[in-house]
Amino acid sequence: MDSEKVILIGQVLNSANPDERLSAMPIILLKGRKILAESVTSEFGEFQIESELQGGIRLVVTLSNQQEVALQLIEPLFTSADVNQHIFESNKVRKTSRIKKKGTRTKD
Repeated sequence: MDSEKVILIGQVLNSANPDERLSAMPIILLKGRKILAESVTSEFGEFQIESELQGGIRLVVTLSNQQEVALQLIEPLFTSADVNQHIFESNKVRKTSRIKKKGTRTKD
């Protein structure tokens, strides 16, 4: 069974001093005590981290003073109606694209 992946992209900023560079700060995705993925911030405080899509994930940032900031991530909820609507919309776009392509052909 294929598992779905999620890529989380963000930036760590100091709201009291937005010009402060927050580089090389550890970023960790946790489920309970298990580490799912790790990353570090770039020179601009930006990060990208990838993990399996699952519930109960926390994003933990370790600040330069060794304090940790943890955020509980919102769990994605998909119902079968959401999936069916996505498939319907996806097929609708494909069919529309085909119609447009056929309508733009020119005869030689």
